[in-house]
Amino acid sequence: MVLLACAGHVALNGAVQSKTIAGREVVNVSDISNHLGMKMRWVERGERISLANQWTRIDIGSKERHILINNVRISLGRPVLAYRNQLYIDTLDWHFTLLPVITPQQFKPSKPGPIRTIVIDPGHGGKDPGAVNKQMGLQEKSLTFDVSKRIQQHLTRAGFRVVLTRENDTFIALEDRTVIANRHKADLFLSIHFNSHADGSAQGVETFAFTLINHPSTARSSTVKSDRLHAQANRHDPWNALLGYHIQNRLIRGLSERDRGLKRARFTVLRDIRCPAALIELGFVSHPETARKLKNANYRNQLAQNVAQGVIDYSARIQAIR
Repeated sequence: MVLLACAGHVALNGAVQSKTIAGREVVNVSDISNHLGMKMRWVERGERISLANQWTRIDIGSKERHILINNVRISLGRPVLAYRNQLYIDTLDWHFTLLPVITPQQFKPSKPGPIRTIVIDPGHGGKDPGAVNKQMGLQEKSLTFDVSKRIQQHLTRAGFRVVLTRENDTFIALEDRTVIANRHKADLFLSIHFNSHADGSAQGVETFAFTLINHPSTARSSTVKSDRLHAQANRHDPWNALLGYHIQNRLIRGLSERDRGLKRARFTVLRDIRCPAALIELGFVSHPETARKLKNANYRNQLAQNVAQGVIDYSARIQAIR
């Protein structure tokens, strides 16, 4: 039986034994299958495994730095390890990325209270326009505010108290956005953004949770000194993963957009938050077809509806934990 105790993490007893291979603490995918009561099938011997039961399918590939849970792409801190015809996942990824999504009831001691107040952060504003598509007349700061207001409307109708970090075209420093959320005693925090890339073909939606301690963020392959630092956000690691999964799931199901996955980053706006949180990138203003859709109010409302439904799904999972 393994007992994992890291700064900011819940001490969790589990039936999956960890071991050290090639300097990494990992768990065998076969043991994960047994622990979860899922049927394991080699899709490609030694390279790719599928775990499945009547509710869930998990696809795991050798050397890949992501897995699929019900076809939703979930980034890992470290690549899947192949060793002696077995596949292994980093122990932290198992405990704080995969396990919270599949069986969040195992984290019951740290379960958040009822979700009453949600703070939504429309990214950028004022002197900071964010991503811009001049040809289509799009500014990220305007899109984030429009969609955030729509999310607010949907969640208010669902019975939540919803506060925005800005109510107009105002510049707010990243650290101050977190202060606003904490001052309102937020039970949930969402930072809303849109992407841009020099390569106009880049497209899709992605959701970010705060990076686990001792793991690199998704944009990097190796750790740096700052990765060892504990942040306030790490107190909610399991719930950040569960929230991010449900939002990303709704976005790709409801919109049929390219799934760029649930990722990890140490964003300043998430670092000091005192509740479960996610930063959401709702598409690339630099992608011609996406930009055209973003000009349409009905599409922006669809974005808002799916984000709101992801929050509602997450809330229902939390409430179901007894």
